[in-house]
Amino acid sequence: MFKKVLEHVGVGLAIGAVASTACMALLRGLDGTLIQVMAWLAASALIGIVSLIYDIEALSLPLAIGLHALLCLGVSLGTGYLLGYGEGVGPLFRMLLPVFIIIYLAIGLGVWLYGRYCARITSERLAKK
Repeated sequence: MFKKVLEHVGVGLAIGAVASTACMALLRGLDGTLIQVMAWLAASALIGIVSLIYDIEALSLPLAIGLHALLCLGVSLGTGYLLGYGEGVGPLFRMLLPVFIIIYLAIGLGVWLYGRYCARITSERLAKK
C-alpha cells in the first residue's frame, strides 16, 4: 500500500509540476522565477533521460554512477549558465558544485533506501509462499 501511495504521489507531483507551470506561464506571463522553474523542469527531464545510462548492462555500477553524476552535473551547469548564475563558468562551478553534491547524494540515498525497502518486501513475500 505504501508503495502505491508513493507511486501516486510521484506521478501527481510530476504531472502537477508541469501542468501548474504551464498554467502560470499561460495565465500570468513569464517572469524571472517562472523562467527558472521551467528551465529546471527541462533540466530534470534531461536528467531523467541521462538516467537511461543505468540500463546499459555493459557498464559496471560504479562506472554508471560516475558517468551519471558527471552528466547530471553537466546538465546542471548548463542550466545554471543559461540562467545567468555566477559570473562565468568557473564561479558558477564553484557555487553549484557543493549544492549539486548534497542534492545528488540525498537523492541517491533515497533511491538506495527505497530499493532496499522493495527488496525486503519482495523477500518477505517470497518467503511466505
